[in-house]
Amino acid sequence: MVRSPSAPPPKPLRRPMLAAGSAVAILSLTAAPTPKTLARLEAAGVSVDLAAVLLHAAPVVFAVAGLGAGIVLARGRGLLSRGLILAGAGGIIGFVTALCLDLFVGVPPLIERVVGPTREATSLDIAAWALAVLSILLGLQTLIVAQLGTPAMRAMNFEGLDEEHLEVRPRDRGVFRLSAAGCIGQGVSIGALAVLHQMEPGTTGMARGVAAGCLTLGVLAFAWSSWRLWAGMDELLRRTVMDAYGWSCIVATAVGMVWAALEGLGMAPPLTAYALIVMLVSVQTAIVLCLSTALALPAPTIQEIRR
Repeated sequence: MVRSPSAPPPKPLRRPMLAAGSAVAILSLTAAPTPKTLARLEAAGVSVDLAAVLLHAAPVVFAVAGLGAGIVLARGRGLLSRGLILAGAGGIIGFVTALCLDLFVGVPPLIERVVGPTREATSLDIAAWALAVLSILLGLQTLIVAQLGTPAMRAMNFEGLDEEHLEVRPRDRGVFRLSAAGCIGQGVSIGALAVLHQMEPGTTGMARGVAAGCLTLGVLAFAWSSWRLWAGMDELLRRTVMDAYGWSCIVATAVGMVWAALEGLGMAPPLTAYALIVMLVSVQTAIVLCLSTALALPAPTIQEIRR
């Protein structure tokens, strides 16, 4: 394919690929090889030590290669095609990571050292922990942008945005810090809520106090940062926030109605306050992420969407 002289040069791959590889490498530090995949490698004649190294290295290699291939394939395509290609690359990276490693296996023993023995996690607890981890990771990512500024945004430029959309001005850093505090506060509060619900009935008051204290601090950080962000928003951003909460209300109401119907048919457990909070915050987080991504991208034309 011959590139016209006026066409912009392709975006460099080095920074986003290194960012993806570094993120997966950090996650692998919390993980252990999956027993089933480890057993298959041992059966194939691979030593245990070598198999463990391979299983820790494979997700990092796939993250770098998969993201690089996705960015290359997505170049020059419309918004919808670009999103689908990058989502597919992310799905492959996630599948390989789950096949090779059990992430965060060291977290439950660490929590039990602080609060004592906990019961086995239910599907609702797993959803709460997934939401907590996602919120904290988003908060840390936003904090890195607040501290490093434009270079961090360029390193995380997986969508291939123009440089003008990646500039972090000095006054933007405070907004990023408040957003990071809100995300981390949300993650800490949801995680503490999950710990409280997983505690054994005979857990001492001090352990419950630690979890309740983390829950309180997380809620206060989330509320304080949300109020500060709202006070500094212009009309466009305020409308975006209201749209996000409006869609969250619609989706959460629909999910709640379906859950209530399944509960009446005996096909779902009662909708507790714990389940309601996890559902509401999950829906709000997903919709805010979608709207934030759409707001950060240049407005697409009809031709770009159909391409």
